[in-house]
Order: sequence, then C-alpha cells, then structure tokens
Amino acid sequence: MGPTNSDHTTKDHSGSKSSSNSSSTKSSKSNATSSKSSVPTIVISQSDYIAKQSGLDSSLDRLLKQRWKKALENGAMKYDIIQQPLPSRLIASCRYNFIASLNEGRGPGQRRTPQEMMALRIPFDPSRFNFTKINPNELLFRLKSNDSLVHTVIVNKSPIGYCSSLLVPSLEQCLPQVLTEDSLRLAIQFLCLSDQQSLRLGFNSAGAMASVNHQHWHIYYFEYKLTVEDLPVKNHLLQNWPIPAIVFELPELNDIAINSVVTKAMKIINFCLDSGQISHNLFLTRTGTGTIRLFICTKEIFSTLDEEDCLKLLLSIHSHHEDVLHLL
Repeated sequence: MGPTNSDHTTKDHSGSKSSSNSSSTKSSKSNATSSKSSVPTIVISQSDYIAKQSGLDSSLDRLLKQRWKKALENGAMKYDIIQQPLPSRLIASCRYNFIASLNEGRGPGQRRTPQEMMALRIPFDPSRFNFTKINPNELLFRLKSNDSLVHTVIVNKSPIGYCSSLLVPSLEQCLPQVLTEDSLRLAIQFLCLSDQQSLRLGFNSAGAMASVNHQHWHIYYFEYKLTVEDLPVKNHLLQNWPIPAIVFELPELNDIAINSVVTKAMKIINFCLDSGQISHNLFLTRTGTGTIRLFICTKEIFSTLDEEDCLKLLLSIHSHHEDVLHLL
C-alpha cells in the first residue's frame, strides 16, 4: 500500500445522483476537487491490513501525519494544538480513568453554528454547509476501495486531537449523516491500515452531536490507554462501565471478518434508525492485542427495551432473519 498519483484515481464518482444534488455539487466541485493532481490516493488492500501493531507508522499513518501537519502550517485549522496542547486531567482514576480535555477553540461562539437535525434521516441539503465547499488546503488525501469508490480525508478545522480529521465516504455523492454498511466497512478498513494503537475513529448520528449533515467519521490519535479496550464483554454488552454499550470484536483482520461484523452491527443501527429513531454514537479502537473493538453507544435502546428483549435483539444478530425484530 502506498500513495498513488491521484490523477488516475480521482475521477467524478458522483454516479447517478439525484438532480437536486447534482446541480449544487457541480457548482462547488472547484473547492473539493480542484487540487486532484496534488492530492495523493491510497488504494485499500487486505494485504496491507496490520494485525499485530509494532508502533511504527504505516504508509497511512505517515501520510496522515505529514499531510495534516502541512495543512496546519498552511493555516487550514483555526488553532494549533501542537504548539498549544490541550490541558487534560484524569478523572475517576481509581476506577474509570476518564480523560477530560479543555478545548477552548470548540467553545460557544468559536465554531460555525451546528446544523439542527430533528430526525435521524434528513435529506442532504446542498444549500447548507457541506464538505464539497471546503477550501483546497483542507483536503488531505483520498482512499480508493475495491468497489472503485473514492473516499476523502479532510482536516477538522476545529481539531479535537492530534491529526484530528474527517473521513468522508464518497464525498461527491453528498450522502447524509446516516450510517451505511459501506461507511462502516470503510472506517474499519481505515483502522486496519494503521500501525498505531492510538488511532481512533468515531461516528455521531443526528441527535448525538453530529453537526454537519454530510456523512463523515472523526479520526484522531489519542495516546492515552482507554479502559474500555480491555473491559469484559458479555452477550455483546460492555461490562463494568457506566455508559451502556454494545460491542463487536474483530480479532481477525480480513475482508470476510470485516463484512461479518458490519452485517451484524448494521442490524443494531437499522433497529435504531427504523424502530425508534434512536440516536447513536460509534467508536472504533484497538485493544492491546490488536483486536478491533466497535462500540455502539445509546442509552435509549436500553430504556425502550426491557432486559429480556434487549438480549433477544442482540442474539438475533447471529440469525439469518432479515428482520432484526423477528425474535422480539
């Protein structure tokens, strides 16, 4: 795996978009895609997945760090968290080891007003801010998957950590902030390409801190060890933790295993989307042994179902029923 000449891999992949989106993206493509020749592309390949991390930077790590630092130097971000690191404090160190960081650059009045999203499924609105409207210096690199789709990594203008960036699946297709199988698969593949345990990815749905209705994942390096990496999991439920979470693990890094986890996890997501309008957050990280853990956090799923029905829902992810509620 390595960066390739983006001239060969960054064609218009908008496909058969609806007419309501196509006119807007044509007018704004000069921002998001004007620098094709200078933007490297990584081709995603299973052969480049890193099962046992050494702590040395992979091709993806090197490219992300180099491009992010260059963007920072070129003024693409609102503040410099390298020259002025975020003050942090350990909370509940005897049990949970929460890390609290003060980020004044993301405080009230410091950022663009978040978009109001009153439902989980909101059509993409080209008149609102979206990632086709970013400045060229905010574009870091692209990734090309086996299905020939091209995905984009851009800076987070208000960074939350080192190399804080956004992974935007099929940017020019203008997808709303609703999780899909392709998006979840891409995020897991991205993590598989890193040789750093500190790389984390997160997804916020509408109603769960998402501020832009354009599909994206947060990416950043977080050097602290997380307690949830090693906590026990029973029947897919995280144990000994104050925040309810459904957990999926990926001990083997290959496309078959990834697809299996994606299929199971999306049954939970679709339940949230279709059956209760339940907002949700996803978090991807690695354990000390290299196992990838996917956390789905939403307290509503536990408050709207009793314990027995919740267990039935979780058990049904292993069934072959199309309807995840078949056993409820």
